Amino acid sequence: MPASGNSQGNGRERWGSPSGFVFAASGSAIGLGSFWRLPFLSQQHGGGAFLVLLVGMVVVFGLNVFLAELAIGRAAQRSGAEAFASFGGRLWSIVGVVGAFVAFLILAAYTVVAGWVIAFSLHLLLGTSTISADAPAKVFEVFLADPVQPILGGGLFVLLTVWIVIAGIRNGIERVNEVLVPLLLVLLLLLSARALTLPGAIDTLAQVLRPDFSSVDAAAILAALGHALVSLSLGFGIMIVYGSYCAPDGGLVGKASAIVGLSTVAALMVVATVLPLVGVADEPSAAGVRTLMVVVPRTLLQHPFGIVFMLIYFTAIIIGALTSAVSMLEAVVAHFGDRHGFGRTQSAPAAGLYAFLLGVPLTLSIGSRPDGVSTFGHRFVATIDTLSANTLLPLGAIAVALFVGWVMGARACVEVFPPTPMGKRCSSIWLTVLKAPIPVAIAVILLAHLFG
Repeated sequence: MPASGNSQGNGRERWGSPSGFVFAASGSAIGLGSFWRLPFLSQQHGGGAFLVLLVGMVVVFGLNVFLAELAIGRAAQRSGAEAFASFGGRLWSIVGVVGAFVAFLILAAYTVVAGWVIAFSLHLLLGTSTISADAPAKVFEVFLADPVQPILGGGLFVLLTVWIVIAGIRNGIERVNEVLVPLLLVLLLLLSARALTLPGAIDTLAQVLRPDFSSVDAAAILAALGHALVSLSLGFGIMIVYGSYCAPDGGLVGKASAIVGLSTVAALMVVATVLPLVGVADEPSAAGVRTLMVVVPRTLLQHPFGIVFMLIYFTAIIIGALTSAVSMLEAVVAHFGDRHGFGRTQSAPAAGLYAFLLGVPLTLSIGSRPDGVSTFGHRFVATIDTLSANTLLPLGAIAVALFVGWVMGARACVEVFPPTPMGKRCSSIWLTVLKAPIPVAIAVILLAHLFG
C-alpha cells in the first residue's frame, strides 16, 4: 500500500468521496466500546430504558457535538490543537493537546484488548486440536499463565494500524474503511441473527431489556452520555481531524446523520448479539475480558456451525478495534504533523511503538493473578475506559460546544448549513443550543453523578 499523495489547495489530504468519509468516520465510531461495555451498561442501568436514553443522548448531544467538531476541522483545515488555536488562540489549543493524549491512551488500551483477541482466536483455530465448547476457557487459562502470545497479537495489531495510517487518507484510511465497515455491518447482522435464533434467546433478551425507568439515575444518565460520545468518537479531536480532510464545499448535516445512524445501528446489533449469548449461558454479567473471550465463544460453540460463528465474532471485534485504532492513531499523527511538521512515516511508527510499549506491561500484568481480574493491566484498561467515557470526553464535548457557540459562531455555521433561509434558521438554533443548553446539561449530569 503506497503512501498517499492526494491533496488539494493547501497541501492537506482530502477524502476521495463523500461515501469514503462516511465509512471512515463510521469505522472510527464502531469500536470495541460496543462489545466491551454497552451490553453491560444495558444490564446495569435499566435494560431497554438505558438504550432509549442512549439513543436520546446520541440525537440531542452526539449529533450536535459531532457537527461542531467537523465544523472546527473543516474551517481550520488543521487537527485539534492547531484548529482551536486558529480561531481561539493558544490557550484554547490545550483542549486539542489533551484530546490527542487521550486518543493515544485509548489506542494503548485497544492494543491490549485487540492483542488478546487476535492471539486468542488464532490459538483456538490453529493451536487447538479439538475446538469444543470448553476450549475457550482452557485457552484463557493458558493466556493468563503466559500472556506472551497476546503481546505478539498486540504487536501485529499495531503494525497493521501503522501500515494503514502511513498509506494516507485516500489510499489508506478511506480505502480500508470502504471495505471493512460494510463487512463489519454484514458480520454483525449475521451474529445478531444467530444469537436471536438460539433456543430461549428472544425471551432472554426481552427479559434483560425490559425497560426499568426506575433504574435511570445520575449514574445511568452519565453512562449513556459517555457511551454516546465514545460511540461517535467525540470529545478527543478525532472528528476535528476527519473534518479537516473534508472538501470545503457542501453541507455536513446529511453526512453526519448517516454516520450517527450507522454507528447507532451497529451498536444495537452488538447488544442483540452479546446479551442473548450471555443470557443463554446463564452468566450474571456481560462485562469483562472473560465474557469477551470465553462466555460468548463457548455459547456459540455449543450450537450448530459454532466454529463459523465464533470466527465471525472474533473477526467483527478485530475489525471494530482496527477501524477505531486507525482513527486514534491518525489523530495523534495529524497533531504532530500540524504542530511540529512531522510526516506520517515519522510519527505513525513512533506513536504506534509507544502505544505498543505501554501495552506490554499491561498485558503481562493481566496474567499476574490466577483470576486475571484484579490486576493492574485490567484495571488500567477499565480505568481508561471509564475515565474517558465518564469524565474526559464529556469535558471535551463541553469545550467543543462552548468554542463553536461563543468563539467561532457564524464561521462554524457556514461549514454546516447551506446559505438558504432555512439554513440560516437552523444555524441560529444550532448556535443557541451549543452556547448554553448542551454545555450546561453536560455539566449538570457530571456534577449530579459526582455529588450523588
